[in-house]
Amino acid sequence: MAANETASWARRYVGIEFREHGRASYGVDCYGLVCLIYLYEFGVELESFSECYADTKDAANIAKQMLLSSVGAPWRHLEENEEAKAGDVALLAIGGILCHCGVMVSPSDMVHCLKDTNSAIEKTHSKMWAKRLAGIYRHESQE
Repeated sequence: MAANETASWARRYVGIEFREHGRASYGVDCYGLVCLIYLYEFGVELESFSECYADTKDAANIAKQMLLSSVGAPWRHLEENEEAKAGDVALLAIGGILCHCGVMVSPSDMVHCLKDTNSAIEKTHSKMWAKRLAGIYRHESQE
């Protein structure tokens, strides 16, 4: 895959409806989309965490789970000189709280899902996301 090319599987995950605690193709929340992609594209079953928060308004508990799960194995924080690749996971802040994530589908694009919207592909360096990007993580299965 060329550096600026979007992963061939990415479009399959565009347009999925938002659903609290969703972990299936008929509805996902942001982390549910990560779980869905990892299962069907990489054969990796990630921990669900759906029981760890009431809904997406529960940003503090979501942030806690995201931060705890991103420290150490099986996730590795990419260094600034490393280029993101399809399958890496972007961790983003909303309202100053690290409570959102998306799957990189190219070095600069992620697929993600927000409440009240369907999943979409957006640029991580766009005006909306550039200042909210806290880090990009690679799962050990993608090394």
